[in-house]
Amino acid sequence: MPRVSVIAQCFNHARFLVECLDSVEAQTFRDFELIIVDDASTDASVQRLREWVARCRPETRVLALETNQGVAGALNAALAVTHGALVIRVATDDVWQPVLLERLVAALDDAPAHATMAFSDAACMDAASRDLGCSFIAMHRPGFVPRSGALLNDLAVGNFIPAPTVLMRKAALDAAGAFDSRLMYEDWDMWLRLANLGPFAFVPESLARYRIVDGSLARTLFESPDAVTSARLAHTHCLMAEKVLTFPVVHESGRRFWRAVHFENALKLFLRAESDRLLLRKGLRWYRSPRHVAVSMTASLGLPRTWVERVRDLAGV
Repeated sequence: MPRVSVIAQCFNHARFLVECLDSVEAQTFRDFELIIVDDASTDASVQRLREWVARCRPETRVLALETNQGVAGALNAALAVTHGALVIRVATDDVWQPVLLERLVAALDDAPAHATMAFSDAACMDAASRDLGCSFIAMHRPGFVPRSGALLNDLAVGNFIPAPTVLMRKAALDAAGAFDSRLMYEDWDMWLRLANLGPFAFVPESLARYRIVDGSLARTLFESPDAVTSARLAHTHCLMAEKVLTFPVVHESGRRFWRAVHFENALKLFLRAESDRLLLRKGLRWYRSPRHVAVSMTASLGLPRTWVERVRDLAGV
């Protein structure tokens, strides 16, 4: 059996995938299997990846999904056919440094047995593979100094870990459960669940290049989300809050952060008539602010949305 299972995820990456797959094939660590999953691409991705496989690595397993499953669904489909004790995924628009697997495997080998994953930083690039002059961690958490160890409370207030650098123990993944297809942050959610199970190992190098392009999730979410994306993002935040608030070792600062996130998004969905009262009612088990409780109680009692808005305005939230 291979030591590592590499999952390359593709969706309309025809113009990038050869560069990515070449970087996987160039790894100095050789004990790995490659599984490519295409999530019903509408461009020439499947043809190009099959050409690459025939030319460079014929033993590769290709999963060409007939219907789009989303990032989490496609990843779960690929995970079901892995054989390695360690698992890593890379989107086929990103690129690895040749020593990525070597460094990450060594880091997990040196880490405590209950460490669930290893990761590193990644340099950011644009669609033309030009360096953007920043790293993933610096972009997502300015001033933060990453380290090995227990990172749940650091992750509880925001993601800073680049997905293409994360090498996970398959046993830890099995314990954490499948990637959650309901979420827009399926990676951050998984890092939180893995951090709840054990420490991480950090490699202080930039071992990958992370591509940011027009239409990418990062730009869609933070620059100009449409109404549908905004609603899905609000649902994601509520669902993630409900998970994190069950973790016993999250500090009060993290709990305060997620209570506020849950309330803000549950109220937004309710007032926009995109959700019933259930989310606000569920939040009553966590909310501590009297103002949040007052608004949520008003909604839970079945009073009209206009009354809830009035109480919100009076409470100043």
